[in-house]
Amino acid sequence: MKIILMRHGKPDFDFSRRVKATDFAYIIHEYDTAGIVDQSPTQAMELAQQCNAVVVSDLIRSRLSAHALKLENIVLTSALFKEAPLPYPSKGNLKLSISIWVVLLRIAWLLGYSQNGESFKVASNRAKEAAGVLMQLAEEHGSVLLVGHGVMNRLLAKELRKQGWRAEISPGSKHWAFGVYEYAT
Repeated sequence: MKIILMRHGKPDFDFSRRVKATDFAYIIHEYDTAGIVDQSPTQAMELAQQCNAVVVSDLIRSRLSAHALKLENIVLTSALFKEAPLPYPSKGNLKLSISIWVVLLRIAWLLGYSQNGESFKVASNRAKEAAGVLMQLAEEHGSVLLVGHGVMNRLLAKELRKQGWRAEISPGSKHWAFGVYEYAT
């Protein structure tokens, strides 16, 4: 059995803009509705084409990435696999680039901050449930590809390893990066 965790393509989104952290409600919505601007690398496409079943999150960049991979065997689209949302404060006037805010807010999230978002614990529990779904689909189909998101894919990888899955390739953080996990039967 095999599970591949692949990150979506590069979003059509400007991370260089300067904003206040309190703008993140709108920024997150804007990011979550953005398309993708690149094509999948040949290696990612070839690997994806070998999977018997495909799973995508309910975010558009995940679905568009599956389309860019020329995949038609999508068996599940679910919010269970969406990215762990960033927390953000409700007050403050400091303006920084979105990319700097993302780093700062993700570090704060890892340290326990979850205002206006999902806590690390809740996201980890969701990843545990999502890993169970992927394992069930892998048992049913033999191989499954998740076209997902960076942080959630790392949480899923951790859960798969806990359940005895071996990483052939660990997921990277770049767009179209993938991790390949096999279960020794």
